[in-house]
Parts: sequence; C-alpha cells; structure tokens
Amino acid sequence: MARPFDSTTARVLLADDEDTFLLSTAEVLRQEGYVVEVARNAAEALEVLRTSEPFDLLAVDINMPGNLDLELLHEVKKAFPLLPLVIVTGFPSVSTAVSALRLSVVDYLTKPFEMAQLFETVRRAVARGRAARAAARVRRDVAAWVGTLQSFEGAIAEGLVGSEPGDDGIGGRARDPDLRRLAASLSVREREILDAMGRGQRVAAIARMLQISPHTVRNHLKSIFRKLEVHSQVELLGRLR
Repeated sequence: MARPFDSTTARVLLADDEDTFLLSTAEVLRQEGYVVEVARNAAEALEVLRTSEPFDLLAVDINMPGNLDLELLHEVKKAFPLLPLVIVTGFPSVSTAVSALRLSVVDYLTKPFEMAQLFETVRRAVARGRAARAAARVRRDVAAWVGTLQSFEGAIAEGLVGSEPGDDGIGGRARDPDLRRLAASLSVREREILDAMGRGQRVAAIARMLQISPHTVRNHLKSIFRKLEVHSQVELLGRLR
C-alpha cells in the first residue's frame, strides 16, 4: 500500500496501557510510513507531547491510567487545541461517546477493529489536523497583513510616507542634519525600509509589506547602516528621533 503522505511523514502518538495492542498497532502504522511513538499512561502521553516534535494525531485508550474520566483528552484539548484526537476503546459507552463529540474527537474506534478502518481513520484525522493548522497560519498571516496595512495607511495620513520631490525619503523625521545629508545616498527601497523601521516595523513585517524576503531586508539594512554611518538599529532609531 502507498504511504498516506509522501511529502511529509505524519507523526502519530499512541497511548494505551495494553502492551500487545500498543506495540502491534504501532508497528503496523510504521509499516504504512508513519512515525509512531507510544505512551502507556496519561502522564507519559502528556510528557511526550510536550517534549517531542509536534504530532499530527493522538490515538488514546479510555480505560488507561490517568484517563478514566477523559482527563487526558481535556488536558490535550487545552494545551494542543489543533491536535486531532481518536478514541480507541474495548469498552464503549454512551457517556464516553457523548463526551467524545463534545471534545470534537475525530473518530471513536471500538476494539477489535479492522486494520483498513484504522488506516482510514488515521489518514482522515491527520489530513483534518493539517488543514486546521494551515487555516490557522492563514489567519495569522492575514492578521499581520491587516496590521501592516493599517500602520502604512496611518503613516500616509500623518504625512510620514509619500515624499515630495527633494524630500529625504524618510518622512522628514530625521532631525540630525548629517543624517539627512547622508540619507540622500539611499536607494528608493532602502528609504522604504528605513521609513518602516522608523514607524516601529520589524524585519518580518517589513518583508511582508514589501513582498521581499527577511534576508533581503537585512541586507538592505546593512547597506543603510553603512551609508548612514551607524553601527546598530538602536543607534539609527535614536538619530531618527
């Protein structure tokens, strides 16, 4: 069978106090191409989650030390809200099924189950988790772009950007005559970066605003420092003010 994810190997944490099931299931999933770690109780599972690389899925037994009342699932949902959860149990009940729904558990597997069912559940859960994390990244990026746009619009309204011919290109805020003289040697892009820095923008935000890489921003900063005869961002901002 083809590996479920060819581009990035998915990481699965299995938590179960039944060694035979735990080890055999872990081995079967490894044969499918997953990276699998195991835990035998709730405390061990939490420790692995907190100290290892991020996981794409947690499959957890209900009747396991530290999880008899779904304590582990509640802890995981608080600490890792985007981590998909799958319940595996040999003792299904209506109450645990209802609790699983409230916790947005991806699936509820009852032992014994077919391996095909396990593979499909894991594949679907991992895909769901990755989609949720991608959506969260998009929301963060959009929020950052909105913040940058608002800052830029505010700077325009205050006359800090949009230089007139003959202006020094840094919003006229440099009160140091020597700095204003040296600023004449800056390129248009360097002036844009300097203006953004003067408005408190960080390298990552400047890179997003100008649609260039942070590495390119840093290279421009080195050129700016050299042309303006300063040795640090702190010194530069102090002279701008």
